[in-house]
Amino acid sequence: MPFRGFYLAEDYHQKNTLRAYPALLAEFKTMYPRLEDFISSTAISRVNGYLGGNGSCDDLRSEIEGFGLSEAGQKSLLEHVCGGTSRMSCPAGKRCS
Repeated sequence: MPFRGFYLAEDYHQKNTLRAYPALLAEFKTMYPRLEDFISSTAISRVNGYLGGNGSCDDLRSEIEGFGLSEAGQKSLLEHVCGGTSRMSCPAGKRCS
């Protein structure tokens, strides 16, 4: 059957991986209270991807400050994605775990 259109998932399915991290989700909902803005946020999409296992710790470290998260939010994100490390400075190419 040919593709007939795209439909957004229900509100409670948007950025589903991020929803498993309530503190991070709460920070983003404060920044993007309107559902349309939440859904279309590049920062939220990037964080959702990192939390889902897409992207390296080095990549995350290089762009984390652009997500608008608090220091605690950044630390939490790094811990979840990088296996318990929250160090912001890590030699290039090292895992820092």
